[in-house]
Amino acid sequence: MNTTAYGTYKENRVMTASQGELILMMYDKAIECFSNAALAIKEKEFENKHKNLTRAQEIVSELLSSLNMDAGQVAQLLSSLYNYILRESIKAGIKNNASALKEFTNILKELRGAWGEIICPPEETFNNTVLSAEQGDKLLTGIRC
Repeated sequence: MNTTAYGTYKENRVMTASQGELILMMYDKAIECFSNAALAIKEKEFENKHKNLTRAQEIVSELLSSLNMDAGQVAQLLSSLYNYILRESIKAGIKNNASALKEFTNILKELRGAWGEIICPPEETFNNTVLSAEQGDKLLTGIRC
């Protein structure tokens, strides 16, 4: 696949994604960038570290800014966690601390897994749950697992 076609595919994927899918994509990219930054530190590729670390921080900042703080305690906890990652990733970048970046990768993997289960629950989740047709339609609208 040529790069233009792949770029168009990626753009279309983002433009047609549901809100939940976009969240998962953001987690995936942040995980990738933190991992790449940690590897770049080990390989002493500091320009690459900076590029990946900056991108990961931008994504975490976007996740933070998109929180609905009226949603309650979960939003507040996510806000604290995102702020922790942002604050500590700056320190890790300055100190070239690859292990700290791996910690953030692991945190984001856990969050991504939780969001994945919410957005695309395993089929057995529905076996013992009775939903009206309307509830099922609202739940599944725009979600492609």
